[in-house]
Amino acid sequence: MFINTTLGRGQVRRPEAKPSQAKQRLRVNKRKMEQVANLLQRAANSNAVINTLLASVFAVLSLRSVEQQRQIEALEAEKDSLVKANKGLKKTIWDWKQQLFSEAEANPQNAFVPLSTLKVIYGEATPAASVIAGGADKGDAKSTASKIMI
Repeated sequence: MFINTTLGRGQVRRPEAKPSQAKQRLRVNKRKMEQVANLLQRAANSNAVINTLLASVFAVLSLRSVEQQRQIEALEAEKDSLVKANKGLKKTIWDWKQQLFSEAEANPQNAFVPLSTLKVIYGEATPAASVIAGGADKGDAKSTASKIMI
Protein backbone atom coordinates (compact mmCIF):
# COMPACT_ATOMS: atom_id res chain seq x y z
CA MET A 1 0.00 0.00 0.00
CA PHE A 2 1.30 3.39 -0.88
CA ILE A 3 0.73 6.74 0.70
CA ASN A 4 -1.25 8.90 -1.64
CA THR A 5 0.59 12.19 -1.67
CA THR A 6 1.49 14.55 -4.35
CA LEU A 7 5.01 14.10 -5.42
CA GLY A 8 7.17 17.03 -6.10
CA ARG A 9 10.37 17.17 -7.97
CA GLY A 10 12.89 14.59 -6.75
CA GLN A 11 10.49 12.86 -4.40
CA VAL A 12 10.01 9.15 -4.40
CA ARG A 13 6.89 7.24 -3.52
CA ARG A 14 7.36 5.21 -0.32
CA PRO A 15 5.29 2.30 0.97
CA GLU A 16 3.14 2.94 4.08
CA ALA A 17 5.01 1.95 7.26
CA LYS A 18 3.37 -0.90 9.21
CA PRO A 19 3.19 -0.42 12.97
CA SER A 20 5.74 -2.54 14.76
CA GLN A 21 4.69 -5.23 17.23
CA ALA A 22 6.08 -3.19 20.13
CA LYS A 23 3.83 -0.27 19.21
CA GLN A 24 0.85 -2.60 18.92
CA ARG A 25 1.55 -4.08 22.38
CA LEU A 26 1.90 -0.56 23.75
CA ARG A 27 -1.51 0.37 22.36
CA VAL A 28 -3.06 -2.82 23.75
CA ASN A 29 -1.51 -2.22 27.17
CA LYS A 30 -2.67 1.38 27.09
CA ARG A 31 -6.23 0.25 26.32
CA LYS A 32 -6.12 -2.30 29.14
CA MET A 33 -4.85 0.33 31.58
CA GLU A 34 -7.65 2.65 30.52
CA GLN A 35 -10.18 -0.15 31.05
CA VAL A 36 -8.79 -0.88 34.51
CA ALA A 37 -8.83 2.83 35.37
CA ASN A 38 -12.45 3.07 34.20
CA LEU A 39 -13.37 0.00 36.22
CA LEU A 40 -11.74 1.47 39.33
CA GLN A 41 -13.46 4.79 38.72
CA ARG A 42 -16.86 3.08 38.46
CA ALA A 43 -16.10 1.02 41.58
CA ALA A 44 -15.12 4.14 43.51
CA ASN A 45 -18.36 5.80 42.51
CA SER A 46 -20.43 2.71 43.32
CA ASN A 47 -22.13 2.71 46.70
CA ALA A 48 -22.27 -1.09 46.76
CA VAL A 49 -18.48 -1.40 46.56
CA ILE A 50 -17.94 1.25 49.20
CA ASN A 51 -20.53 -0.33 51.50
CA THR A 52 -18.96 -3.77 51.08
CA LEU A 53 -15.53 -2.38 51.87
CA LEU A 54 -16.81 -0.60 54.96
CA ALA A 55 -18.67 -3.70 56.17
CA SER A 56 -15.56 -5.86 55.78
CA VAL A 57 -13.44 -3.33 57.69
CA PHE A 58 -16.08 -3.25 60.44
CA ALA A 59 -16.03 -7.06 60.65
CA VAL A 60 -12.23 -7.16 60.94
CA LEU A 61 -12.25 -4.50 63.66
CA SER A 62 -15.00 -6.37 65.52
CA LEU A 63 -12.98 -9.59 65.49
CA ARG A 64 -9.91 -7.75 66.74
CA SER A 65 -11.96 -6.17 69.52
CA VAL A 66 -13.34 -9.56 70.61
CA GLU A 67 -9.81 -11.00 70.76
CA GLN A 68 -8.57 -8.04 72.80
CA GLN A 69 -11.49 -8.42 75.20
CA ARG A 70 -10.56 -12.07 75.76
CA GLN A 71 -6.97 -11.06 76.48
CA ILE A 72 -8.12 -8.41 78.94
CA GLU A 73 -10.29 -10.93 80.79
CA ALA A 74 -7.41 -13.41 80.98
CA LEU A 75 -5.08 -10.72 82.32
CA GLU A 76 -7.64 -9.66 84.92
CA ALA A 77 -8.01 -13.26 86.09
CA GLU A 78 -4.23 -13.56 86.32
CA LYS A 79 -4.09 -10.29 88.26
CA ASP A 80 -6.69 -11.56 90.73
CA SER A 81 -4.74 -14.77 91.33
CA LEU A 82 -1.50 -12.80 91.79
CA VAL A 83 -3.19 -10.46 94.29
CA LYS A 84 -4.45 -13.48 96.25
CA ALA A 85 -0.99 -15.06 96.21
CA ASN A 86 0.57 -11.77 97.31
CA LYS A 87 -1.88 -11.47 100.21
CA GLY A 88 -1.08 -15.04 101.23
CA LEU A 89 2.65 -14.31 101.19
CA LYS A 90 2.15 -11.16 103.25
CA LYS A 91 0.15 -13.13 105.81
CA THR A 92 2.82 -15.83 105.94
CA ILE A 93 5.56 -13.24 106.47
CA TRP A 94 3.47 -11.56 109.16
CA ASP A 95 2.95 -14.91 110.92
CA TRP A 96 6.70 -15.67 110.80
CA LYS A 97 7.48 -12.24 112.18
CA GLN A 98 5.02 -12.74 115.04
CA GLN A 99 6.48 -16.18 115.73
CA LEU A 100 10.03 -14.77 115.83
CA PHE A 101 8.96 -12.02 118.23
CA SER A 102 7.08 -14.44 120.49
CA GLU A 103 10.02 -16.89 120.60
CA ALA A 104 12.46 -14.06 121.35
CA GLU A 105 10.22 -12.73 124.14
CA ALA A 106 9.52 -16.16 125.63
CA ASN A 107 13.11 -17.34 125.85
CA PRO A 108 15.61 -14.48 125.31
CA GLN A 109 18.69 -16.60 126.14
CA ASN A 110 17.97 -19.33 123.56
CA ALA A 111 16.41 -17.11 120.87
CA PHE A 112 17.96 -17.45 117.43
CA VAL A 113 17.74 -13.68 116.94
CA PRO A 114 17.58 -11.35 119.97
CA LEU A 115 14.42 -9.29 120.41
CA SER A 116 16.27 -5.97 120.17
CA THR A 117 17.79 -7.02 116.82
CA LEU A 118 14.38 -8.11 115.53
CA LYS A 119 12.90 -4.72 116.42
CA VAL A 120 15.70 -2.97 114.54
CA ILE A 121 15.30 -5.26 111.52
CA TYR A 122 11.56 -4.62 111.30
CA GLY A 123 11.94 -0.90 111.95
CA GLU A 124 10.19 -0.88 115.31
CA ALA A 125 13.23 0.56 117.08
CA THR A 126 16.08 2.82 116.10
CA PRO A 127 19.38 1.03 115.70
CA ALA A 128 21.77 1.44 118.60
CA ALA A 129 25.48 1.07 117.97
CA SER A 130 25.79 -1.77 120.44
CA VAL A 131 22.88 -3.70 118.87
CA ILE A 132 24.27 -3.44 115.34
CA ALA A 133 27.80 -4.27 116.37
CA GLY A 134 26.65 -7.11 118.58
CA GLY A 135 27.82 -5.48 121.82
CA ALA A 136 31.29 -4.48 120.61
CA ASP A 137 33.07 -1.26 121.54
CA LYS A 138 31.72 2.01 120.12
CA GLY A 139 34.81 2.66 118.01
CA ASP A 140 34.49 -0.78 116.38
CA ALA A 141 30.71 -0.43 116.06
CA LYS A 142 30.89 2.26 113.37
CA SER A 143 33.00 0.12 111.05
CA THR A 144 30.78 -2.91 111.62
CA ALA A 145 27.64 -0.85 111.13
CA SER A 146 28.82 0.32 107.74
CA LYS A 147 29.38 -3.29 106.74
CA ILE A 148 25.95 -4.43 107.93
CA MET A 149 23.88 -1.57 106.51
CA ILE A 150 22.42 -2.30 103.07
